[in-house]
Amino acid sequence: MHAGSIQVRLLGVLVIGTVCSLIACGGGASPSPSTASAGTPVPPPPAAVAVVLTPGASSLLPGASQSFTATVTGSPNTAVTWEVDGVANGNTTVGTITGTGNTITYTAPASADRHTLKVISAADTSKHVSAPVTVQAAPQSGCAPAPTSSLVVSVKTYGAKGDGRTDDTAAIQAAIEVVAGTGGTLLVPDGTYMINAILNSNKGLILRSNMTLRMSSGAVLKAITNGSPGYAILYLPRVTNVNIIGGTVEGDRSTHTGTLGESGMGISVATSANVFIEGVTAKECWGDGFYVGGTNCTNITLCNVVADHNRRQGLSVVYADGVMVRNSTFKNTQGTLPEAGIDIEPNAGETVANMQILGCTFTNNSGGGIQNGVAISNRGISFIRNVIIDGNVMVGNGFNAANGHTGGGGVETSNTAGHRITNNVMRDNKNWGLRLRDEADDTIVTGNTITGTTGDGIYLDPTITNYTITGNTITGNTRYGIYQAVGSQGTLSGNTLSGNGR
Repeated sequence: MHAGSIQVRLLGVLVIGTVCSLIACGGGASPSPSTASAGTPVPPPPAAVAVVLTPGASSLLPGASQSFTATVTGSPNTAVTWEVDGVANGNTTVGTITGTGNTITYTAPASADRHTLKVISAADTSKHVSAPVTVQAAPQSGCAPAPTSSLVVSVKTYGAKGDGRTDDTAAIQAAIEVVAGTGGTLLVPDGTYMINAILNSNKGLILRSNMTLRMSSGAVLKAITNGSPGYAILYLPRVTNVNIIGGTVEGDRSTHTGTLGESGMGISVATSANVFIEGVTAKECWGDGFYVGGTNCTNITLCNVVADHNRRQGLSVVYADGVMVRNSTFKNTQGTLPEAGIDIEPNAGETVANMQILGCTFTNNSGGGIQNGVAISNRGISFIRNVIIDGNVMVGNGFNAANGHTGGGGVETSNTAGHRITNNVMRDNKNWGLRLRDEADDTIVTGNTITGTTGDGIYLDPTITNYTITGNTITGNTRYGIYQAVGSQGTLSGNTLSGNGR
């Protein structure tokens, strides 16, 4: 165990104390306070010096900066000194500190790594506090492969207006058919292109194999208001070697005329392979921003995408082998359950395997940051295998869930075994930072920083076994640092817990 306060509920027995008390360090009873002669007032003991560091953890790209503020109480001397990995004021290898006093700026070094920022009270040098800083790998300039042809066709050539009024569906589809199969690029210049997302059996624009759809930064494909329970603005059925790059795909949730359904998608990938979605924003959809499903999809990559204020999910993955999601943002999902940033949830008879979620940010998703699980009704007939969740940041998730649901937290894994949850920062989420639930066995949880949860830092359900929870920093959560329900079995070691409520 690391030094510090230990707050763990083990097999139904609450154990609270310091490392020293738990290992029976020496020492007798505390001395009684000195007494004064009659009539002489006894001065109160001096207040203990305490240091608080805000924020308590950070995740940065190489070269990025973050301000930190130290607050000292219990002494008129509020001065502090700063270190990074034991180096006063840091250096170019571990990150540099600029500024003086109680608020400084930390600038990350050029290489990805994990560092510790430490602030020390000048009034009492035994009083100090640290914040883990994760420096993520810088995003690559692009993840999509280059087009295999020099052909470039503009949708304007085929009559698309992009004026925010004209139905451009037919014009853009005509341009798609010209580029289809060539390896060339369909260019969508700046403008708002209105798309009939239910034109083709509740599908809008249908992409073809061997092409790139490139939207400029000011290009928006916007769904024309409809009342359908399901639609797709961009649909990829049984295609291979397709790139979608840049621009925005926007749903109709604020003007939708129906009340049923939850399947209005921004981009829907079905039974396809070698699909790369890069730098695309999908927002305001009646269902999900991005959806991967149908019969088994393979080699699907989303990088530098944004899913914002979609009604059901930022991204749903229900049937796929080999999905990579990296350096992307999933935020503000709210409206109908599950309301997750990413939901990995195969339907009956389906499997999701070999999925990686790396370096992403999840904020203000009402149902939780990441939900990775099989419905109880599909246990034994649906499967999730080998999911890696590494280096992500989850902040403020699980609040304001729909239909009276209690919401989620940072990450939840349920009814599925054998995953890795590593090196993530989970801050200020509701209910739990991380929950292993309903036979989420054989899961490795290490290197995570979990703080500020309104419930438990880590919640371990009674039915799970063979988990490994090591090397995590769990501080300042309202309930337990780690809650281990009666019946759960696994390894807890080397975790640092302090300042938790129970």
